Amino acid sequence: IYQALNEPVPPSLVQPVEIHEVQTDHQPQSFIHPVINGIGDEQDWDKAGRIEIGGARGTMHQSSTIQRLWYGDDHLNVYLRLDFKSGVQVGRDIPAELHLLWFYPDRTMHNSPAPLAELPDEAPLNYWFHHHLGINLLTGATWFEEAVEHFQWHPRSNRAQIAIDQCLEVAVPWADLQVEPDYPLRLTLFLADNGIYRSYVPENALVPLQVP
Repeated sequence: IYQALNEPVPPSLVQPVEIHEVQTDHQPQSFIHPVINGIGDEQDWDKAGRIEIGGARGTMHQSSTIQRLWYGDDHLNVYLRLDFKSGVQVGRDIPAELHLLWFYPDRTMHNSPAPLAELPDEAPLNYWFHHHLGINLLTGATWFEEAVEHFQWHPRSNRAQIAIDQCLEVAVPWADLQVEPDYPLRLTLFLADNGIYRSYVPENALVPLQVP
């Protein structure tokens, strides 16, 4: 249209669309082996997958206290890291509970709705999941559940590692999950207060992983 009017084309229209997202979001490039200490060492996470969450995508304000999600795995654990906005206080600026929920697409197994109150009836919040790891961000306490028949959840032991300092780092042993190698896995993260849903990340997406 600009050429038809013999007007100069604005530079912004010449730029490839979505180039910003391509630069900031990427899949894991290889296995990672981060030390879980809440520091978020850049070398530890250099080959991890990364999803921008904060203002980079103009997402809703409730999620902007979390700026970035890193994810990856090795033969022992699946790893997650959340980068918070500077000065964020858990319990004040961000809900006190983080709930990791995931399912295994194209695999037949029991699945249950997320065990949280006041969940909106929209995807992926209304998906059914097979595993649930709850984390109290104030105390570091964790609880792990597996979906069973009749849409219930059954507690399971877990050896998840959690550390919160400059960021939140989580390691969940594959052995805790007791699933077959090469199973695909789709993960989402819900934030809640006392079991009441508040928000989720990443918005409009699931974190893709695969059991090694």
